[in-house]
Amino acid sequence: MKSLFCLYILMALLQAGAYPQKIEQDMGLPDAAPCFLRHENHLSPFTGQKLSSKNLRKARTDNESGDLVYRPSEILIDSSKRYTRTYDNKGNLLTETEENNQDGSLVRYFRRTFKYDSKGNLLMETRFIWSNSCWNYHSRVIYTYDINDNLRYENTEYFTDTAWVNNFRNIYDYDSNGRRLSSLYQRLEDGRWTDFTRISSTYSNNGSTIMQENFVDGAWVRIGRVTYSFDNAGNELSYLYERWGREAWVKTNSSAYTYDSRGNRISEIYEDWQDGILSRRDRITNTYDIKGSCTSTLNEAWQDSTFVKRWLTTRAYDEAGSLISVISQFPSGNSWENAFRITYTYDGNGNAVKGESFSWDEGEWEYSATPFSDYNFRYNWGKDQLDQLPVSGAVVKIRYDLLPEEDPYAIRDFTLSQNYPNPFNPSTAINYFIKSDGRVRLIVYDALGKVVTSVVDEYQTAGSYSVRFDGSRLPSGVYIYRLESGGYSTAKKFILLK
Repeated sequence: MKSLFCLYILMALLQAGAYPQKIEQDMGLPDAAPCFLRHENHLSPFTGQKLSSKNLRKARTDNESGDLVYRPSEILIDSSKRYTRTYDNKGNLLTETEENNQDGSLVRYFRRTFKYDSKGNLLMETRFIWSNSCWNYHSRVIYTYDINDNLRYENTEYFTDTAWVNNFRNIYDYDSNGRRLSSLYQRLEDGRWTDFTRISSTYSNNGSTIMQENFVDGAWVRIGRVTYSFDNAGNELSYLYERWGREAWVKTNSSAYTYDSRGNRISEIYEDWQDGILSRRDRITNTYDIKGSCTSTLNEAWQDSTFVKRWLTTRAYDEAGSLISVISQFPSGNSWENAFRITYTYDGNGNAVKGESFSWDEGEWEYSATPFSDYNFRYNWGKDQLDQLPVSGAVVKIRYDLLPEEDPYAIRDFTLSQNYPNPFNPSTAINYFIKSDGRVRLIVYDALGKVVTSVVDEYQTAGSYSVRFDGSRLPSGVYIYRLESGGYSTAKKFILLK
């Protein structure tokens, strides 16, 4: 059966058009909200799931069953930064390596590795810094879950000299529906865990409230709270942010949303409170095509008792429903003048392989890295925040690989797979599995046994890996790649054919 592919591209700018806003506002939280509130999960009382705007697009490729088929293995940003990622066959992120430009060359800088249980729950994230020609431990986060797979504990440790040292700990509690009731943030001081922030959530039939308190001089002090309301479909209708005064809650910011019959958000009103008096601030109006894709966003500011046009963002899609361009304009007299543009290019499978960002300069489009916000591209190819990669650049290129068909969790020994494609030109993917933690070396030799390059030479945790070998600087011929880890060693041949 022919696979049907759906591509979604997530950008921080889409929720509010091109108007600059902080990424935290993707959650519907005001700038004035304390940082812990802005990063706390925003849950619907009906579904218990994190809400997301229907306007947003995510970069991933699914088949007709909704299974992830392709995954981005390399993200190149303006030839000055590169992210390389590997995954298991379930689409879980296993490794991410960041390289930065140094004197015209990309050099290793930062690396993360991830471990999961058989259900796909993240158990550990380990971070490394490249120094003295090797990866050095930096920090790690250990995750523990309850019997319902709710995240219960989140421990952050830093590596000091030769040992891991506790630093921060988060403790989460849930109700019987899996909705988070509280988040307790602690830090280690003089060998004891000390409370410093607490987030509490309450739920009703049509809303929820999230409150932040800080632990000061032995007592909990209220800081702020956010109250949400929802309709029967779980769509967010409003939020209200309040800060704690000396004896009562003081209203600070609020907003209200409306939707069409298909659940698309068509209007957003943002308001401020001053001395108990409500004043309008911004209005956003969205339009959609028959497929439910957002085609335009009008941003207006409240001035002199009326809304004044400020930004207009229009979007175009191809026949498959993939976003191909975003143009933002500002008013100039009775017309609109170009400001910024983003375009997307796709491969035959619907994967977004290129994004380009421009600004309008004296009648021409010029490449521009960050026209809208801190991140002008925000690709998302997975099911949660871990899979998101916000990036800034004038030109962002992405390469995709197919997920391996074999189940790495069923493998109980070291395995080196045949590269694909083979023959190849100029690059190919090499997959392998290691059953225990340790130093791993993947070396390429020529037909005479001379070392050509070291593809991998670092400490890795047990699991499945996929790396890409680039032979663009080598002549055609037969080469050998060898995997070594612990007492295990095996090799395979591959052919570079130019």
